[in-house]
Parts: sequence; structure tokens; C-alpha cells
Amino acid sequence: MKPGPTLRLLAALGYALLLAPAFVVLVISFSAGDFLTFPPPGLSTRWYAALLSNAELMAALRNSTILALAVAALSLLAGIPAAYAIARLRFPGRDAATPETRRHLARPGARPQRRRAALRRPHHDHRLRRRPA
Repeated sequence: MKPGPTLRLLAALGYALLLAPAFVVLVISFSAGDFLTFPPPGLSTRWYAALLSNAELMAALRNSTILALAVAALSLLAGIPAAYAIARLRFPGRDAATPETRRHLARPGARPQRRRAALRRPHHDHRLRRRPA
């Protein structure tokens, strides 16, 4: 089903409402004035130059970047083997990680009896069996 023109208009208005403050901040960030005024009296990159020349902020940015890269690398090192094992291998407790038993996370309004029934039901999905190499 394609969205109609009313839904498209409402979506555009929603995006505009969410993005307008960010746009105003972006425009004001190039202001040549000493105070925040909109529209800005002139355009300048002096605030960005001041930001880049602040040693404490640059050190914090460097530390944050290093931490973010380390966390991303560790997440990949743990997540890729776990995803492979869940998708391709058979092991005790594997069914606890299948989509059928995690359905309640995607649908918080699901009734508890359905969740319990999904946990008791044997899993016979042929797509999740180990495939020959």
C-alpha cells in the first residue's frame, strides 16, 4: 500500500518540525556577531576556528574518537562470531537466541501466554539447520 498525499504531507511537516531547530543552529554557528541573533548579521567561521584552537576540546574529541573506535571493534569481535554461531551451528541453548523466542522484544504488547507457548514449542525451521560446507 502506497502512502497517500495526506500522509506524505504529514511526514514532510514532521521532518520539518524535527529538523528546523538543527537548521537554525547550523545557520547561527556561522554568525559573525558576538551574540546569538537570527538571522545572523554576517557570515564567518570564527567560532569554528575558536573550537579547533581549544586544546582541551580537541583532546576530549580525540579521546572520544579512540573510545568509540575501540568499542566498535570489540563489538564486532564479539558480535560476528556470536551471530555466526547462532545462525549456523547447533549447541545447547541455541533456541533461546532464535527470533521466535525474541519476538516479544519487537512486540512489547504481545500477550505473555503467547511468549510462554513460543518458548515451549520445538523449533523446526529448516533454514536454521547447519548447512554443509
